[in-house]
Amino acid sequence: MRILLVEDDGSSREALRVLLEILGHDVDEATNGEQAVALAVARRPDLIFLDVGLPRLNGHQVAKRIRDQPGGDAFFMVAFTGHQRRERGPADGFDAYLLKPAALDQLDEVLAAASERPSPRAAADEGAAHRGAADRGRRTAEAVPPRTRLVLIVEDDAALMDAMVVALEYEGYQVVPAAHGKEALDLLHRGVRPRLIILDLMMPVMNGWDFRRAQLADPKLAAVPVIVVSAHHEANRLARSPGVRDVLVKPIDLEQLLDLVEASCAA
Repeated sequence: MRILLVEDDGSSREALRVLLEILGHDVDEATNGEQAVALAVARRPDLIFLDVGLPRLNGHQVAKRIRDQPGGDAFFMVAFTGHQRRERGPADGFDAYLLKPAALDQLDEVLAAASERPSPRAAADEGAAHRGAADRGRRTAEAVPPRTRLVLIVEDDAALMDAMVVALEYEGYQVVPAAHGKEALDLLHRGVRPRLIILDLMMPVMNGWDFRRAQLADPKLAAVPVIVVSAHHEANRLARSPGVRDVLVKPIDLEQLLDLVEASCAA
């Protein structure tokens, strides 16, 4: 099966990922709720393991966001938790609960139950076929593809990241955060397709310049527009780079950023 594993604890995530891959499954990973929603929409996994104690957006909030997506009822979601729960049911968005650390027999039960459910990808294809004739040619605001409201923010400053996420989500955008360029590239290679990338330059692991080189070298990613947000004295040099809509110097004006995002997503 295609499985999405959402867990912010690295050792716990790695242990379960290795076990699932040994069992022959294809595993995508997310470390926070925003990534989880984006990957669920992009990849439509057969099974989602969702840590309940995620930062910022907890597992219950993430489950609700995924359920609220078109076709969200088709996902098989398992709460991955360190707390024993006696009452189990779909009322809070989960189909099952798995106690940390995962016992193999309990994991087998969850995998067997998920395998008996129709794939969310098949459900989405069937739904699209039924809607095709009625929807063809209609261009209303409600019919705008989700990609036009998806923004990827690549920023290692947690306070600034939180401020941008709150501001953009308040305006109705779906936001996917990444703490450095490599994390952003991994998300893009897994199928996340934002309408816009907001990019810091000075970051650990992979900085913004290296990210831009990798982005422009990939024909599938090169066309995604970028807004650069940086305090680096050479940031303005990127204003002439292909696809860069603008360069904002930190500390940024959030209203100015929102205006640029709106213009970029409308283009």
